[in-house]
Amino acid sequence: MASKKLMDIGNSKAVYLPKKALKEMGVENEVDVFYDSLTQEIVIRNVKTASSQDNRLKRLVKDAVIEALSDKDK
Repeated sequence: MASKKLMDIGNSKAVYLPKKALKEMGVENEVDVFYDSLTQEIVIRNVKTASSQDNRLKRLVKDAVIEALSDKDK
């Protein structure tokens, strides 16, 4: 997906997402949005298929362990 400009809407910011991409994801009117402070990413997922916060935590811990082990081998 290409870079998108943020737009002002009241006291908030918004970004338009391509209808085609949302349709391919099966998104209707609701998405799961969170800010990942570790990767500094805003993640937008289909609320129907988004993994739970527990799965996110498991992924973050796993990634941290893998990184720590790879640093140890250096």
